Amino acid sequence: MEMVNLVRKQILEFRVGQGGKRVETGEHETGNVVNFADQPVRWRRPAFGVLKINFDGAWCGTTRKGGYGWVLRDFAGMLQAAGGVGGLIFSTAAMAEAAAIRATVQVCIELGCQDVEVESDSRMLIRMLNGEYAIDGTLECFIYDIGFLVSQLGTVRFVFVK
Repeated sequence: MEMVNLVRKQILEFRVGQGGKRVETGEHETGNVVNFADQPVRWRRPAFGVLKINFDGAWCGTTRKGGYGWVLRDFAGMLQAAGGVGGLIFSTAAMAEAAAIRATVQVCIELGCQDVEVESDSRMLIRMLNGEYAIDGTLECFIYDIGFLVSQLGTVRFVFVK
């Protein structure tokens, strides 16, 4: 039953991303664009042959515990892999985001991916990875690790999304 629910959810997300018919998912909707936190969200497919990673990190400042989850889809929006982990200790929310990028790039290497687009809602982190922003000293190890892992892939593009 869990698998059926996951497949159903994936199909609904795919339809919303394709701009197709209105679907009932329980979230507030207007037309074919789902709204989360009053922000319109629409998944955009990558170019032909490119895989796209969407992820997010979570962190609690009180307990310092956090985690992340990610989804890897192909250019047609079909799920290729997904994962996540929780209960990790981080000093900042940015560290949880950086750990998520590192984990997803490692998975891409294991799967033999060549062209990858990594989408994040962390503007600062994406700017650091793209060389547009000075690297925060607390994230230096993550940024270096990610750079090393990226060198083992074909093309990797880091993209900021709201």
